[in-house]
Amino acid sequence: MECCKCKKYNWNDPQKAIWTDSNDQGYCVFHAPTEYKEVSEADFAALVARHLAIAINQNKEECNLSGTVFCGNIDFPDQTLPKLDLRDTSFEGRVVFKGCNFDLLNLNDASFEDRVAFIDCDFNGRVAFGGCTFVSDVSFDGSSFLKGAAFISTKFMGDAYFNETRFLNGLWFRDVVFSGKVHFVDSEFAHGRFWKVIAEDYIMLRYCRFTASSCIDFVEIDLLWFDFLSTNLENIRFTSCNWPQDKGRYCIQHDMHGVQLSEVLNFYQRMKRKCKTENNEYEASKWHIAEKEAQLKILKREKKSNFIWALLWLYKIFSGFGENPLRACVIFLVILFLPLATISGVEVYNCFSWHFDFDKVDMVLKDWLMFVPFARSNDFRDVSGGMHLVIIGWQLFITTQFALFAFALRNRFRR
Repeated sequence: MECCKCKKYNWNDPQKAIWTDSNDQGYCVFHAPTEYKEVSEADFAALVARHLAIAINQNKEECNLSGTVFCGNIDFPDQTLPKLDLRDTSFEGRVVFKGCNFDLLNLNDASFEDRVAFIDCDFNGRVAFGGCTFVSDVSFDGSSFLKGAAFISTKFMGDAYFNETRFLNGLWFRDVVFSGKVHFVDSEFAHGRFWKVIAEDYIMLRYCRFTASSCIDFVEIDLLWFDFLSTNLENIRFTSCNWPQDKGRYCIQHDMHGVQLSEVLNFYQRMKRKCKTENNEYEASKWHIAEKEAQLKILKREKKSNFIWALLWLYKIFSGFGENPLRACVIFLVILFLPLATISGVEVYNCFSWHFDFDKVDMVLKDWLMFVPFARSNDFRDVSGGMHLVIIGWQLFITTQFALFAFALRNRFRR
């Protein structure tokens, strides 16, 4: 009896069945469940190596191992492999591909139950990981994808490492779930896209390199766990992405925890500059606020520039760092009419009368106008020296607040 799985996956050399299930379907040693293989892990690994060797020695275009249930640990040695079909395979032990050269690799719907390592491998053709599940850690350190790599609906349940990995002709992550940490350190990109990726732990892009005019797109992603602190942002585009926020402002994870604040500040400044270069003033305004909040944290922690910290804090309170015209306008109106309310209250308290006295109203208005910049008022010769200083100070206060309001209003219309 031939193996039903060999027939299903169109193996060129169908294998003899060694086990039959309850539906009278036969399975060969490659496709039978582990408990029915009747061979040791070492013997099974030898059978896989023999199957590969036959394909290589006979110059076959493809080595079909689709649907195979790999029991135990298995190593693929340093060699050039033909088109390797590993669809629907199940790897129950540790898997190591070291120094391998792949013409083409299909791992769609494969599952890896233990650690996986693609170390210093060259993928010369396209590589497909659609529907693939990595239960434990996976590493692609030092490998090169020369014709593109597609991770569609892939699940990374452990940590994933792409350190010093080269993606020279396209990289696609779509509907991928990262449950563990992901490291792209010293990696190289030509172009690619992260689309609807779900991250449940840190995804770190550090010191990455980009080929000339290349760009990585991040589309419809919640960027809460993404770390771009030491990455060239000019080669990254963000479309319909959600940045993490704290109290209505952009605030990345490191900022929330108060760590690496200097790098956080540098990141905010680069994002603001990037948005301005792209003429996106709306986003530039948000990154400006995040930048100033980070500066406040740094100044407060250093405790060496209390005066500068106080000025920056007042800038925030009175105008929202020059980005909140409504707040600036309300405060301007309050300090403009506060002297009038105070003078009127004192006058009513001291000389209350039910008779309306126009002379007193005129006197109150004249006294108030002394506090208003550039307004006709009474002669200052009737004002004491101390009160004269208060009036001058208040006029400067009103003038400064009006300038902050005008500046914030200009910024709002500029968007």
